[in-house]
Amino acid sequence: MSELLQLVASVGIGGLVAYCVWHTLLFIKPFLSFLFPHYYPVLYDVSSIEPQPPPPRSVIEETCRKEFTKFKVNGTKWDVIIVGSGISALTSGVLLSRAGKKVLVLEQAPEAGGCLRTFHLDGYEFQVGCHVLGLTGPCEGVNSFDLLNQATGGAMAFEKQDPEFEQILIRHKDESKTKLYTQRFGSQAVWEESMIAQFPKEADTIRKFTQACSEAYKSTYIVFVVKYLPFWLVRLVLKIGFIRKLFEYEKWQNLNTRDYLNSLSDNSDLKKFMACPAGYIVPDPEGSNMIVTGFIPKFLINGVFYPLGGPAKMAYHLVKQIQRMGGEVLVNANVAAILLDKDKTRAYAVAVESENEGSLVIEAPIIISSAGIWNTFERLIPREVSMQFPIIAEALRVAPPLAPCAPLIAWVGLKGTTEELGIKQASVWHLRGEGDFFQEYKSYLEMTREQVLEMEEVPFEWTLIQFMSARESDYNVRNPGKSVCMIAGFIKWDWFAEWDNMNLNERGEKYEKLKQTLGARLIHNWLLQFPHLKDKIDLINFSSPVSFTNWLRRYHGKLMGFDMNASRFTLEVLSAMRPSTGIEGLYMTGQEVTTGGVTNSCAAGFMTVGEILGRNLLLELLAMNWNKPNRDFHIL
Repeated sequence: MSELLQLVASVGIGGLVAYCVWHTLLFIKPFLSFLFPHYYPVLYDVSSIEPQPPPPRSVIEETCRKEFTKFKVNGTKWDVIIVGSGISALTSGVLLSRAGKKVLVLEQAPEAGGCLRTFHLDGYEFQVGCHVLGLTGPCEGVNSFDLLNQATGGAMAFEKQDPEFEQILIRHKDESKTKLYTQRFGSQAVWEESMIAQFPKEADTIRKFTQACSEAYKSTYIVFVVKYLPFWLVRLVLKIGFIRKLFEYEKWQNLNTRDYLNSLSDNSDLKKFMACPAGYIVPDPEGSNMIVTGFIPKFLINGVFYPLGGPAKMAYHLVKQIQRMGGEVLVNANVAAILLDKDKTRAYAVAVESENEGSLVIEAPIIISSAGIWNTFERLIPREVSMQFPIIAEALRVAPPLAPCAPLIAWVGLKGTTEELGIKQASVWHLRGEGDFFQEYKSYLEMTREQVLEMEEVPFEWTLIQFMSARESDYNVRNPGKSVCMIAGFIKWDWFAEWDNMNLNERGEKYEKLKQTLGARLIHNWLLQFPHLKDKIDLINFSSPVSFTNWLRRYHGKLMGFDMNASRFTLEVLSAMRPSTGIEGLYMTGQEVTTGGVTNSCAAGFMTVGEILGRNLLLELLAMNWNKPNRDFHIL
């Protein structure tokens, strides 16, 4: 109140009115951007564009592996520098290039694309990320394919997957009780009835659960409200509590999944069946709430899809567009720092370190980081400097604590095609343990490394199995007579923490023994379900959490930036994780601006560019889709 009185005293009533009107217009303007033509039409109708056939691997590598050199960056006046090259970074680059900006994307890895990349081991092609796509999106009228078709210029086609896409194997000590359950997608009714058919005595419970998932999912539209409101305003309305009463979001956000499922049923298998698929984004089920639990089935409910040609094709078309419009995407370019002016208020350059080229400072008036909040505000900019800015300070203050778990992944190469091996597109969750799923997992993560190594068989396993090669109709065209499987197990980060930031050749025998022991258990459990594949194994390779720390620059080996647990989805955290940073010329994009997954990361690119251009690109895309319910999404 005192600040308001001081403002009135200094500018008078008329000045205060003018001040309020001006800032109201500044706030409203982006939301009205879809009403006005723009000199640079960032979005355009891609429905009439024919998707392009998947390019050969050699063409993808030539495009996405352009080496950083001083010659390629010196002498060019860059408008935008983007740190990182995941889908949010590349989407930002494409949209800003269409707006007439000269864009430079810098990637520390040998290939651009982030988790869109594929990699090869002994002749086998594996996908890192982008495992599935759904028909939902950030708002009604804008779905995954609207975003991805815009970003790739309509170059992609997508293959519809088997409706029985989720399988959950619940294994008991008494093998006669072990059972494989299936979730079938296509519509709300299809999903609901598929569960009731397997648990007929729990029909009322299942209907309550599916209704809760729908209501929880619908309540998430408040997320975009708190991200688009000016930071000072959203802090005020959250403090007053007005906006909380307009939405039911916090009702579901505060509802722990375990507590809710326990209130519905005593059936242990049913509760595991309902909770398990949230593991796509939640590594800690005990920290899960109904916002998260409802997200995965609602994301897939209208069908499951996969990019034709694999996720690397998306990276290729994103990079190609930036290059075509005069920009560059360069790899092996390690951004060591984001540089601020002498007053520490404006970002003006990045410092790059290259093994072959040495050090170089590159200037641009706009810098976008997709490196994540900790990398950006603790490594690229010193924390003591970052904490001087209210938005960043709040983001670091409310950042959720890291869950104790991390992934260990087995990459398996198999001799034989999809048809010859009899493998399917479905994701298979393998759960082994008795009783309360949440408590079992917590107890497992409380074990020491020594305890785990001494046990011949641990009492609990939670594993995700995906035959990625089965999801592409042309995988065996590129890789004749071969198939691949990814097996992801959830383990404790502390078991591997001592080797953090070490190169593979520095980790030693102790590390290798731990990785091989835990990895062998993944393979053992996998073969319990797929014994016919034992003689078809041609390759096994394991990636530990520290591999992801080094490869993707993830804290504690996380595949995503923040853990997608309950504390991640409070309105306070969501409002602080936004494109603007408070530092002039510096913006954020990526999973932490929205949430995990390829669709949300792509949406983060739209939000970041909208912030830079003073436009609301999601509303512009919604307006473009108006009266086009049957638009072509290039689905095969």
